[in-house]
Amino acid sequence: MTAAEPAPDRTIGGLAPRRSTFDASRLIAANRRVAPTTPRVAPTTPTAPNPESAVSSIASPHPPAASAEPERTEHRNPGNAELKVKSSFYLRESTQNRARAAFRATAHLEDDETYSDFAEKAILAEIKRRETLYNKGKQYSGGAKRLAPGRRVQ
Repeated sequence: MTAAEPAPDRTIGGLAPRRSTFDASRLIAANRRVAPTTPRVAPTTPTAPNPESAVSSIASPHPPAASAEPERTEHRNPGNAELKVKSSFYLRESTQNRARAAFRATAHLEDDETYSDFAEKAILAEIKRRETLYNKGKQYSGGAKRLAPGRRVQ
């Protein structure tokens, strides 16, 4: 650097300082000018208990979250008016990886729209096998009852 050149400006830039006159009272709901809008939710109609749909509430080792009713969504197939319920359960990682691989490789051959469809078909196949083997092919009753959380006492 020569004596004729001015020294470069090395100040650190950034955001402007905050306003010191910020009115925090508007954060309280009662002080807001516009009332918040509530999201529109489509009403769901409860359906009669169905042993096939109740199978998706498989017990997990952790207690379920406090919820008055399971989450329900409309089935994508307009020809099938049955509602689907959200279900969660635990799988071994190796089983989950095999299932995902099988789904990706065969979904187009088996007409599986989603991974949920694939899992539902697998569960239904096991249900039918057990009903045939242990209950003369008839559906078991009591499927709408909640399952006990955690492992069974042996």
